[in-house]
Amino acid sequence: MFISQSLYSDIESGKIELKERYIRLISSQFHVNIEWIKTGNGEIFSGSPSDIRFKYLKDIFGQLSPELQDCVLDHLKGLLKVQKKTKK
Repeated sequence: MFISQSLYSDIESGKIELKERYIRLISSQFHVNIEWIKTGNGEIFSGSPSDIRFKYLKDIFGQLSPELQDCVLDHLKGLLKVQKKTKK
């Protein structure tokens, strides 16, 4: 989802109010705390970096076909084996 430069400028300058759908989109896309977007209070990011990476991975994984999901799982298993070998 994209917005025009002029709309972005108007939002940033306070000429127009940021709509709820944009707030939710920013929050879900960039894992930014909705309360922080609306008020500036609280933590900027929602969740730990690990949680954010997992959600991103889950979103991408869900878009893949079952065959490609199996391929990703095989690659992850291989990476885990490599990691175990290098820690010894």
